[in-house]
Amino acid sequence: MNEEELITLAYEFHTQNDLKNAQKYYLLALTLNPRHPQVHNNLGTIYQAAQNYETARFHYEKALICKPDYFDAIKNMINVLNKLTIVYKLDNELTKAKECALKVIELDFENSDAYNNLGVIYKENRDLLKAENCYKKAIELDPTSVDTLLNISLLCLLQKEYEKGFELYRYRYHKYDLHTNAELVKNMSLIQSLEEVKGKKVLISFEQGFGDAIQFIRFRSLLATVNAEFSFYIQEPLKKLFTYNFPYTRFVDHEQLKEFNYYFPIMDASHLLGLTYENIPSSEGYLKVDKKDVNEVTIANELANPSKKIGFAFKGSSLHQNDSNRSMELSIFLEGVLTLQGDVRLYSLQHGLNEDEKKLLKEYDIVDLGSQIKDFYDTAVMVACMDLNITIDSSLVHISGALAKKTLLLLPFAPDWRWGIDDSKTNWYDSVKIYRQQEVALWDSVFEAVVKDIRDEL
Repeated sequence: MNEEELITLAYEFHTQNDLKNAQKYYLLALTLNPRHPQVHNNLGTIYQAAQNYETARFHYEKALICKPDYFDAIKNMINVLNKLTIVYKLDNELTKAKECALKVIELDFENSDAYNNLGVIYKENRDLLKAENCYKKAIELDPTSVDTLLNISLLCLLQKEYEKGFELYRYRYHKYDLHTNAELVKNMSLIQSLEEVKGKKVLISFEQGFGDAIQFIRFRSLLATVNAEFSFYIQEPLKKLFTYNFPYTRFVDHEQLKEFNYYFPIMDASHLLGLTYENIPSSEGYLKVDKKDVNEVTIANELANPSKKIGFAFKGSSLHQNDSNRSMELSIFLEGVLTLQGDVRLYSLQHGLNEDEKKLLKEYDIVDLGSQIKDFYDTAVMVACMDLNITIDSSLVHISGALAKKTLLLLPFAPDWRWGIDDSKTNWYDSVKIYRQQEVALWDSVFEAVVKDIRDEL
């Protein structure tokens, strides 16, 4: 077949969505004419559909070398570069991500997605002023961009601008399914202010992770002063802990949801109550467990010894979008803390260990308390048995902080909004001390500081 016949056949397969054969014949056509812009562009769309973005980019670049004003190739190149920016960012390849975003802006200086993506990259690099400027440009180009508005909210929250941050954070309704089943609240009205629900029954529903529910349940006491009847719909593993601590608060099941006409997600309490960083309530702690349960666990696990008991967790849910940065391998954690000397005993509070992790704990004679945990009340009892808890940014820091237990929090270079950008303390929990990475993915300096502080107390 000649070049024209190969391209015609490839195009027929392409229009029939037979991408495998289309790709085959486009590539054969390129062996006869490697400078055919339309073939390169069409191949790029096939690779892009298969999420092979780097190869797609290669072919779009070839198309533009052959024909610099090729509009379709320019449009496709912009699209794939925006995709690559996100992929590289998720893989912590921030230099590549930045290069892609800047290339999009070079091709289309009014591309709001590129400015938004570039803002995210600057935020990940902790260059907050540049991030803010990029978001401003993005929102100027597209005032309705939910992604940009959400990113502005997270930047505000990171910088403790809570009133503006939590107001804008409500745009998450348009992006995320805040509930395990959105059908649960589809017939309810989302409230905009506490004034509109006076004298009414209101459902406060869980959203996102367990840690968020633990952190924001503190607002129950402030909501109790509002002339409305509030009930909570929360994740099952939290029920025992919350009902024990808040016996006069109503926690409802799925079957009871039909009683309600009004609702709001639990993290909206901060916005509705006008929260600022300076007036966060209950930082001294707001959860407790039964001392009898603590005694039972202490006896069953032979914890009544003079050693300083240190509980720890090293990983969170793999479903978390930043889990690759916030979590670490058990071997890295142990390498960091096993330099501790003196009368110290480590206890794993980690839930969901794999077989290799269980073997490693046995190798170092570390007691696996996490395997005894059935719900968050059990977790709280284990935490209460410890003298000190060391954890990455997972639900354990919220349990330990809410119990007013001394807690050392290990944070990645680019932290979650609630911990601020450079503080060693937080207004959310008085008992938590923060240790931060100074470089992306490097925990060495974090553990050096942790070990030094613990040694100073022994």
